[in-house]
Amino acid sequence: MERILKDILLGNRARKSDTLPLVHTAPAHFMQKIIQSGAIHPKPCDVYLGESLSYFFVGRPAYKSVGRDLMHWELPSCMIVDFEAINPKRIFPFDSGAFKKGFVPKYASMMDIDNFSMEEVPEAASRYIGTFFGSSYNYFMQTPNSKEFLLQRHGILPTEGSLHALISLISGERIKNELDERRSAIEYQSDQSIHLNEGSIKAVILPMEYLKDKKFIKNIEKQSIQVITYRHFPINSDFFYNALYDKCLSFYELEGLINV
Repeated sequence: MERILKDILLGNRARKSDTLPLVHTAPAHFMQKIIQSGAIHPKPCDVYLGESLSYFFVGRPAYKSVGRDLMHWELPSCMIVDFEAINPKRIFPFDSGAFKKGFVPKYASMMDIDNFSMEEVPEAASRYIGTFFGSSYNYFMQTPNSKEFLLQRHGILPTEGSLHALISLISGERIKNELDERRSAIEYQSDQSIHLNEGSIKAVILPMEYLKDKKFIKNIEKQSIQVITYRHFPINSDFFYNALYDKCLSFYELEGLINV
């Protein structure tokens, strides 16, 4: 019988690793709305039609915007959320929206997406990170175990196409501009609300302009949420995308959540 991802993760050659918090990303304006509403509420989903969902990535502030000279409210922002805050409805090892919209290479999108689901696997994120990356730091830095190592260690046969496809995907084979590190970021889908005053939100990362609204910042801090900011320069948006990664990694290091 052809094995799929969950079979590898449940096999005796799978490894476990430390995990990282969940990260919810959005343009700063929408993050402001979340903060003012007091919760991350599921929204109607354009991928899983008829469902309302919130999306998170494990550890990574996976986000992509394009253009130059962005207004501060267009800039990327994120919330760092306690890993145990949600009971996920679905877990995938990549951005499921990109998969279903055809942004991943044909060698992967021709597979049944259910071959990659992980919600039935206990400690799915730990097993996936340990098995395919070796450590949470390697996962964060997008440095997977080599293709040759994974194929050999798990005895993956030529007929186990979805496993070959996943390994090629995380290795970056035939990746176009539409799909970046989201190809290997663990996606958690939730149909639950996460309220800011319940202690599950650890930090929010915003453009520095928001510090000028002291009442807004005070409202965040009184809920024991750390406010982290980055500077806004009139340059390509890729800089701000990089800034989110840098700020997240610094937070993980200070909190002892990642070993560098």
